[in-house]
Amino acid sequence: MRLWTALLCVAVCIAACSRQPATGQGRSEVRIAAAASLKPVLPGLIAAYSKSHPEVTVLPTFGASGNLYSQLVNAAPFDLFLSADTAYPKKLVDTGLTAGTMREYAAGRLVIWARRDSGLPVNDLKIVADARVKKLAIANPMHAPYGRAAMTALETAGLHATVKDKLVLGESVEQAATFVRTGAAEVALLPKSQAVVPPMSEEGVFVDVPSDLYEPIRHGAVVMKTAGDAAAAEAFLAFVVGPEGQAMLARSGLAAIKD
Repeated sequence: MRLWTALLCVAVCIAACSRQPATGQGRSEVRIAAAASLKPVLPGLIAAYSKSHPEVTVLPTFGASGNLYSQLVNAAPFDLFLSADTAYPKKLVDTGLTAGTMREYAAGRLVIWARRDSGLPVNDLKIVADARVKKLAIANPMHAPYGRAAMTALETAGLHATVKDKLVLGESVEQAATFVRTGAAEVALLPKSQAVVPPMSEEGVFVDVPSDLYEPIRHGAVVMKTAGDAAAAEAFLAFVVGPEGQAMLARSGLAAIKD
């Protein structure tokens, strides 16, 4: 019994230590739950940050913001949440799961995208009503902020009734992009951050959806109360909202923060 108790104590200590910063070895780890729309740009941000902070390992996991929110509510071991909206981070703040308040770090833009070889004249949102467009891909509006923006844009433009039977829903904006890239859909409504970088910038054409057709897509971030190294998570977020991070985001189709 004593041996079993001792082994149990050791196991508990090891589990607890795994969520603590490795300050003894001079290293820290930041685990990020990141919106899928950040997949084209976040690796570059991490690489730039790592040059001046080699002691910090930043590990991103991508998904729809709503799905990541559900994981965080259920104690998923993330230190920082980079959402594609402000609603999910605010909910985490309101439930007392964060180490502080929410910070906005970017503003998103919505585009309509099609393959170059489709022959479709992608110069206006009305192309979705074209008879040649059999399927229109968007992210699921139930848990993807860009999916909600896409649905709002279609409704505001008076196009939803025309295209509702054409809609195919991706689990995230990344899956919606896969649908249109592989031919499962002729066009898609996607984040501009996906459209302006390879391979999509090489494979397709796109045009901005007028911003007055949907609510501003403001991206928010929070550091989780259970973060193993909250200071390291805060430092990475400070880099993202700082001049270098903002410049990189702007080059990747995300607008700078506006009050």
